[in-house]
Amino acid sequence: MHVQGSRLKLAAPCAVCGVSNTRLSVGQPLRSLRTASMDGQEKTPRHNSTTGNSGLNFAAWQLSRRGWYVSQTVRNARGSDLIVTDANETVYFGVQSKALSKRFPVPLGHDLQKLRSEWWIITILANSDSPICYILRLEEVRALAGQDKTGGKWWLDPKVYDRGEFREAWHRLVPPLARIGPAIIPL
Repeated sequence: MHVQGSRLKLAAPCAVCGVSNTRLSVGQPLRSLRTASMDGQEKTPRHNSTTGNSGLNFAAWQLSRRGWYVSQTVRNARGSDLIVTDANETVYFGVQSKALSKRFPVPLGHDLQKLRSEWWIITILANSDSPICYILRLEEVRALAGQDKTGGKWWLDPKVYDRGEFREAWHRLVPPLARIGPAIIPL
């Protein structure tokens, strides 16, 4: 990326949306980067990191509004994406956030024993105005996972996570003692 006067030049094409060597004037709206879809309507390219960030921040917001203190960890590091604690700092747990733009299978990698976080929050429709979250424990993720036909990667299929017991089940994250105390206010 190079800045020339009041113009910005992207030096390399984007691997996702294909925008290449585009020049932007300072203050120029990003809609100029929109592309035409198959039906002729404009759309803004979405990157996987945008979807991931949308889901991560939505999950953090949902936890915060329920009385939890939430900190994001370093992205792309092993382990939890969110560290969550109660007001008294007596309860701590990690959350793995998986965000999807649609109701897709969730990739889990090659070894289920390497999964670490105690809680998993799967957010579908992460880029929409109405994301949907599914809250699962690590043991449930491992028990419900399926392996691809070649015996390689493990996945969490939508039909196993998209169930009423997990859908918007934020109440599952409340520790047993906090359910009767005033620290956690149900919404």
